[in-house]
Amino acid sequence: MDPPTEICAACGNLGMFDGDRSAKALWSYLQIFMERGPEGLPKPAPLPPRQSRWQETLQPYRDWYAGLRRRLAKPYGMFKAPLTIPLWLGWLLINAFPDSVEAFIQYNVPYTLFPKEIDKLCGFGEKRKPVIRVNGERIDP
Repeated sequence: MDPPTEICAACGNLGMFDGDRSAKALWSYLQIFMERGPEGLPKPAPLPPRQSRWQETLQPYRDWYAGLRRRLAKPYGMFKAPLTIPLWLGWLLINAFPDSVEAFIQYNVPYTLFPKEIDKLCGFGEKRKPVIRVNGERIDP
């Protein structure tokens, strides 16, 4: 853009699959940022150790199986099993299998950073100060 402008991008929400936990976590993160600034944010969780390609490929199936076992261990879980097991098999085909194929394909895909030349072309070559907006007003610290 000319002049260079920062934009806001919407973040995804898993909503239907995680009971709105991802949206609630994002909302609480944003509230902490607004109250305390960037210094008040929690440190990111450490990255888990990298697994082998085979382990990464099988992880969606392990997660699927653990979910099925949790469902069957609930009260009346075995009573509802004739209905829930076919649904879980469908979930295996719809969710776990594609995630497994994705993990296999993406295992060796490197993370690529944008070259510094692109930042210079966009006008972000020098280090920028954070912009804080309070009640719709722009304040440059």
